Amino acid sequence: MTKPRPYGQYFILEKIAQGGMAEIFKGLTYDFTGLKKYIVIKRILPHISANKEFIQMLIDEAKIAVRLSHGNIAQTYDLGKVAEDYFIVMEYVDGFTLSEIFKQSLLIGQSIPIELSAYLVAEVCNGLDYIHRRTDESGKALGIIHCDISPQNAIVSESGTVKIVDFGVAKIAMNISSQESGVLKGKFAYMSPEQMEGDYIDCRTDIFSAGVVLWEMLTGKRLFKRKIKSETIRAVQLMPIEAPSVYRKEIPQELDQIVLKALQRNPKKRYRSASDMALALTKFNLKHFPQFKPSLIGDYLSKLFEDSDLTGKFITEKTLSTVKGSERSVKKDIKIENPDDTEIVDPKELDFHSVFEDIDLEDVSEVTQALNIDKKESSENKESILSEEAKQKGERVHQVEKTEKLETKWLLWTVLVFLFVIVIYLAVIWVGFS
Repeated sequence: MTKPRPYGQYFILEKIAQGGMAEIFKGLTYDFTGLKKYIVIKRILPHISANKEFIQMLIDEAKIAVRLSHGNIAQTYDLGKVAEDYFIVMEYVDGFTLSEIFKQSLLIGQSIPIELSAYLVAEVCNGLDYIHRRTDESGKALGIIHCDISPQNAIVSESGTVKIVDFGVAKIAMNISSQESGVLKGKFAYMSPEQMEGDYIDCRTDIFSAGVVLWEMLTGKRLFKRKIKSETIRAVQLMPIEAPSVYRKEIPQELDQIVLKALQRNPKKRYRSASDMALALTKFNLKHFPQFKPSLIGDYLSKLFEDSDLTGKFITEKTLSTVKGSERSVKKDIKIENPDDTEIVDPKELDFHSVFEDIDLEDVSEVTQALNIDKKESSENKESILSEEAKQKGERVHQVEKTEKLETKWLLWTVLVFLFVIVIYLAVIWVGFS
């Protein structure tokens, strides 16, 4: 590990991964008492940091992630900028991705225990269910879909806690720029058929992806992945899906049925919600493996990685795939490099300020409220905001005055009609006595 170097109000310890769009660093932060806390800093790569589309994707990811707080989701803490570098600060999970567990089990020729696979995917489904059901302050459903559930985006801590990470591809039922027509983002081998074809998607697309992850963990094989991406796409759309027990005889038929239901190509035939799939897997474990408990996961991971160089890293493998008509081009992940030696520098020399100074205010208002980040607004922004507020206030006052006048008018008419009725009534009585 290299010497900590300042990065805004944070400290970078080491680079732990690099993908096609961002670098992932293990970092450090301190509270006012001096208590240190490990974090993850996800930084847009320098050569694409000038690209507004990628920066907007980072902001969109923060807009989604800051709304989420659940035991099965890695927490997002901050969104900021140092010099020309945009970054997100996230929870550091000391553990292994499902991808690392899968690869290590293949390396040593050992199958992942059935009950462990069922439990881990059930925990992923619990996190997904929370995401899918998330509402705003008024109780309106946000319609969040992860859209990139894969072994790389689920981390298992040494205590057995499963955390979903990386919302850079997620879809939300609001105006988010990264969800452009003609652009397909995510990993082909874990996409649902409807997501790959650009059709309407809902929470069941994540259920399909979770089914792929579970199938692969149980069998030790890749389900749809092929050497050529076009063949991977064709496999997702057309390949017959065999039960996991075809490749691993000890898998009970009940678990086969759970997996195959999640992998139905028709979304209507899948589980209606991620919680339904989580419940099915939990019931399966209670019935077939009643002695299993999450505390056993730590011992399993220790033995699995006993002779491995891996020490529990937060690794994000991100692929950005662009689909234009029938043409598909993929930006390949960049290989992980060893971090350069760094030295402690004077923080005053760093140009640090909030990311929101360089971005349209309306694009990040929700993020700033969620993160409580103080931003310096330019005089033009302030005047614009004040002018808009004054205009809205004037419209509200005008509407209130108009309503009050209308109510007064109706009140006068009601009084006049009432008086007229009384006069008529008295006149009738007078005529009667006469």
